[in-house]
Amino acid sequence: MAADATVLQYTYHATPNQQWTAYPAGNGYWEFANAKSGMCMSVGGDHTSLGDAIVQTTYIAKPEQQWKLLPYTDGTYYLVNRVSGMVLDVSGGATDDGAKIQQWTNGAFKNQRWTLKPIASFKP
Repeated sequence: MAADATVLQYTYHATPNQQWTAYPAGNGYWEFANAKSGMCMSVGGDHTSLGDAIVQTTYIAKPEQQWKLLPYTDGTYYLVNRVSGMVLDVSGGATDDGAKIQQWTNGAFKNQRWTLKPIASFKP
């Protein structure tokens, strides 16, 4: 996987490109590394704009690669970026394969909620 490749939504297939390992980054933040590429989930662009794509980049220990997990009442989480304060969001609320993952203002929408589970226990 090339650096700055956009993170996209796809139907779960239990493959390493869909799996992420969380590492503590301090102060309640986490960094996520992709199991296939080894790259870190990061905000692309200028890191502060609505709609900036979420990309995979080389690990650089910068705040644009750090995320706070905020629980929602249904057991899902919002992932809040340390730089922008915006959340991970499936663009346009799309449900189809290939939809872009971006950052957006938290609106408590379903397309901004994420389920985090150990790989062995995940069943879509």
